[in-house]
Amino acid sequence: MKNLILILSVALISGCIPTNLTPITTTSTAIDLGRYAGKWYEIASLPQIFSLGAKCITAEYTANPDGSIKVVNKQITANGQASQIEGRATVEPNSNNTKLRVGFFGQQPTSSNYWIVEIADDYSYAVTSDPTKTTFWILSRTPQMDETKVQDILNRWKNYGINTALVKRTVQDCW
Repeated sequence: MKNLILILSVALISGCIPTNLTPITTTSTAIDLGRYAGKWYEIASLPQIFSLGAKCITAEYTANPDGSIKVVNKQITANGQASQIEGRATVEPNSNNTKLRVGFFGQQPTSSNYWIVEIADDYSYAVTSDPTKTTFWILSRTPQMDETKVQDILNRWKNYGINTALVKRTVQDCW
């Protein structure tokens, strides 16, 4: 019993348990991957085990010659060390570039696990999640984002079933 409680606690803290079992079924209308490419700063997210206590978290996307997307995630870990991981994303067919299959360590998932569910008209911010809402990120082109805009996004996605009480702000004080 103690092991079950420990496993469930770790899963909840890491964001591995859906915050609402109603799946996300729609995404943004279409994404221009050329405009989406580049550096994004994490503003807030549902905590994930790989970034607990981290700060200065960024993701950078660049096109690969084969049509896939190079993904480089960087952060400063809780113990102050710079850390990065490189992965590869492919677009799910017939998704208007809104659903990506992002894999690391040479593994590619068989279904999309990164959905771009909201994008600013000028691509200044994006909101990403997955169909089961176990992940949720607010990303910005700049290390800081207007607080009113962040609150608007959180309120909107709370109404869509994201447990915003679990969303943590990301410290971006390295720039």
